[in-house]
Amino acid sequence: MKLLIFAAFIGLAAAQCATKPDPVPVLDLNATIPIGFSSPGFNFSDEAGSAYPDDIRCEWRITNDDPSLVLQLSFANFSLETCTNCDCDFIKVYDGPTPDEANRLLTWCSDFPPDAVTASGQQMYVVFESNDYATDDTGFLARAGFPIDSNACEADRPDVIDAPEPGFFYTVNYPDNYRNNLECSWLFRAPVGQRTEVSFYNFDVENCCNCDWLEIYNGNSATARRMGHWYSTELPARMWSAGEEMFWRFSTDLSVRQTGFFGFYRFV
Repeated sequence: MKLLIFAAFIGLAAAQCATKPDPVPVLDLNATIPIGFSSPGFNFSDEAGSAYPDDIRCEWRITNDDPSLVLQLSFANFSLETCTNCDCDFIKVYDGPTPDEANRLLTWCSDFPPDAVTASGQQMYVVFESNDYATDDTGFLARAGFPIDSNACEADRPDVIDAPEPGFFYTVNYPDNYRNNLECSWLFRAPVGQRTEVSFYNFDVENCCNCDWLEIYNGNSATARRMGHWYSTELPARMWSAGEEMFWRFSTDLSVRQTGFFGFYRFV
């Protein structure tokens, strides 16, 4: 058996796969706190991306231990070889703990992400498979957990992010377009003695510095030292707060809408 284990990025589970037709060890993921996973070889450091391996199969069983939370799977990035009936490379998602065809929620092969899928209970099963023909498609990046919350843009903002586990940040509706006339704010608050580290994977905001923009401050409000003002499609570099807190403001005007931004955070 040829087992392939691919390293994880911040906040992401490793991909554990096997060359076909060898048995595939299932990677169990606990998504009570939202977790990310990707196709093998998914490249975060190269903007152009790199192709996933051919002739492999990967399987994930996703469990949510909190019955009060909805289990949802969404995709921030998706690029698989496209074939009729998805007979080449594909991802399949099942409702429950096993790949039971009677409970299949999704089969997808495309260069754009599918809509989010929701489990009827507390478990989901995901299969990714590629055929023996090489491709230049880059694979997928997925998020499993409770649906994305938009508290950061509601009246009770800022949304305070202080859970110790690594996690994600998004604009509202990502990967669909954000809404017009938004005022959103997040406060990242690390445990005492730690700092906030953030890494962007995607950034797509209207190319107008006073229209739609993100500002980040090195402290707990917009009165702290500003670390930067971002718009357009230029990806912000990985950054760290000087202390325990980092404050964000995201503002949009009444015209153009883009997909926004997506990335990972952790406390270090």
